[in-house]
Amino acid sequence: MPQVYKAVGALVMVGLAMLAAGCSGKDSGIVLALEPDAVLLTAGSNQGAKYEKDAYSGSRGDYLIEFERRSLITISSGTGGQLLAAYRRAVMNVITNAGADIHVGGVSGDVATNVSDFSLSYSWRRTEGRIKLYSFLNEKGQMEIIFLCQEYH
Repeated sequence: MPQVYKAVGALVMVGLAMLAAGCSGKDSGIVLALEPDAVLLTAGSNQGAKYEKDAYSGSRGDYLIEFERRSLITISSGTGGQLLAAYRRAVMNVITNAGADIHVGGVSGDVATNVSDFSLSYSWRRTEGRIKLYSFLNEKGQMEIIFLCQEYH
């Protein structure tokens, strides 16, 4: 019986060492935190942001978790660029609050007040993530947003 305890203890130690080294294969939780519309609506709450229409697709595998959201947004005040600047800051907060490091980012427009598109790359342990957002005004003057989020581990 003592040999069984030694074997179990060794397995537990190996598992803890792998977890500490970042080999757990677990995702960071960032994709799941960004998936719901709450982050965008909270970022746009001062501007009265509302969803008019939303389309979503997502998948999850052993090494990949991703989603794409296409949204039609209206705001009652300010500009779409202000909304997306606030959303970009909120997305960056989600990433850094999860303990991830942001490595690369690009922005179309003024980063503080007039964002039209942005992208970010981040890492968390041995997990790499990419975020891209595109926006445009449709023929009715409504803002359409395409938000892509992928994480590989």
